[in-house]
Amino acid sequence: MANPEPLINKKYEIGFYSQSHAGHYVMFDKDDIDLACKFYLRYKDNPKLLISEHKEYYDEVVGNFFRSFNSKTLEEYYDIDKYNEWLFKLAFKDVLGGGD
Repeated sequence: MANPEPLINKKYEIGFYSQSHAGHYVMFDKDDIDLACKFYLRYKDNPKLLISEHKEYYDEVVGNFFRSFNSKTLEEYYDIDKYNEWLFKLAFKDVLGGGD
């Protein structure tokens, strides 16, 4: 089974033409969407797990969501609501229009 991962650079476009309209559809593979969902659910409310398994996000998570070493709970260490919002946008970047 593939590891969960964000939906980044996974979209593809199919062009179409009819007598009344020309354009394109944006498509995603079902498996890519499934992996993005699993990525979000795995790391939701758990920034420590994300940065331990994905070092590439360490600076962004600690720099933007870390609060204090003197805290006793995870919610006091990290701004969980903002972190979860950022994580959702990361996981579904292509769907939300942030993909390349």
